[in-house]
Amino acid sequence: MGEAYIELFSSKGCQDCEAVKKLLDQILARVSGADIDIDIEVVDIGEDQSRAEEYGIISVPSIVINGELYSSGEVPDNAVLEEKVRQETQ
Repeated sequence: MGEAYIELFSSKGCQDCEAVKKLLDQILARVSGADIDIDIEVVDIGEDQSRAEEYGIISVPSIVINGELYSSGEVPDNAVLEEKVRQETQ
C-alpha cells in the first residue's frame, strides 16, 4: 500500500495557503484509492513555530511530503504537485 503524509504549513489570513489546501484536497480526491493512503495535516505556523523551524520554513504556504520540504512561499503547479504525490505513494 502506498502512503504519503503531507504537512501544509500556513497562517491565518493567508489566501495562498487556502488555495494550496484546495489544491491538495483535489489531488487527494484524484489520487486516493483502496491501495493509497494520503494524510494531510494543516499546521498553523503561528501556533507551532518550532515545527516549521525543523524544516527551515520561513514563508507560507509550505508543503512537506513524507518529511521532506517540497515547496515554500508559493502555490505549486497542480500537475507537478500531483505527480510528486503519486511518486511518493509508490
